[in-house]
Amino acid sequence: MIQSIPLYNQLQQPPQTVANAVRTSLGPRGMDKLMELSNGEVLISNDGATILSKMNVLHPAAKMLVELFCRVIPELAQNSPVIRGNFAEC
Repeated sequence: MIQSIPLYNQLQQPPQTVANAVRTSLGPRGMDKLMELSNGEVLISNDGATILSKMNVLHPAAKMLVELFCRVIPELAQNSPVIRGNFAEC
């Protein structure tokens, strides 16, 4: 049990970082994100779908979180007036 704690932290940190990047852009006090893309272009957005689609995610667990978002949220958005975003970019 003691030896598995560092492994747990290694698996938890990257998906938590991805979630925090999107979490702070939600709601009426959501903040814009300033991102520098791989081609040098600068992007400012507060749309969670755009933020996730432009992130270069390498960690397997974090990548699964992004793929889950890109597949599930568009389905929910079709039936909800609250969920908005450009999900075609995912």
